[in-house]
Amino acid sequence: MEIRTFPNEVFARLAPDVYFKRHLEKHTRPTGRKYLERRPINVKGDDEHIIKGSLGSAVVNSGNASVICGITAGLTNFIGEGGIYANVEIPRGSNSSVPSGEEQVTTMAIHRLIESALIPQANFFVSEQQELCLRASITVLSRTGPALDLIWECLVAALRNTRVPVFEEDERTLNMVATEDSRPLELPSTLAEHIHTYGFVGDEVFADIDGPIEEEEIIDRVSIARTADNVIMAVSLDSPNGCSLSTMERILSHDAATSHQ
Repeated sequence: MEIRTFPNEVFARLAPDVYFKRHLEKHTRPTGRKYLERRPINVKGDDEHIIKGSLGSAVVNSGNASVICGITAGLTNFIGEGGIYANVEIPRGSNSSVPSGEEQVTTMAIHRLIESALIPQANFFVSEQQELCLRASITVLSRTGPALDLIWECLVAALRNTRVPVFEEDERTLNMVATEDSRPLELPSTLAEHIHTYGFVGDEVFADIDGPIEEEEIIDRVSIARTADNVIMAVSLDSPNGCSLSTMERILSHDAATSHQ
């Protein structure tokens, strides 16, 4: 019988589970990174409005993953409804216009984090009858793993360079109109600065899941949102196999020590 050997890329496609286990046995990852090593993140935003006509924008790149966010505004007559509303688009194989389950789950996660930040309502005041609604349109241009971390990084960067218009009453129509003046948003310290997602297989913990093999084989995950002051704002656990207390403690400890590196 002829024994055939396959190149690594073919082996990975034919038997991804075996390929992944072989790496674990050697204490390596298919990506070549260390277990708790993250890819560098490049954030482009600041005062350069990448999206024409936006009030603020940002692009985040990490490896072969790229996310873009643009902030636009509108007015609402419903008092108390002014705020930041995010919509996430993630590329998928079909041409369906219906949001995918992943897009809906990610958008809801972003919405909950925005709500938990308790952003002052004064940011959205226009008049006694109107408030400002900011729409954050976030598009995942490319990715090689879970996108939540980069989506949030991009949103926060865009919000930090957003300038909203100053409004005044038109004496003739009595309507509120935007002037040429603008102001930055007042973002509280309770706004999460970063989200870090970890995966784990048994007692082994992995930072920054990347590549189709890791995304398929590492199904137990936890995401941690922290402020610039290193305060945890949210912990989301998605673990079909369960997570031991010792594993969770290791993840939290590592994240606290490295969250601003």
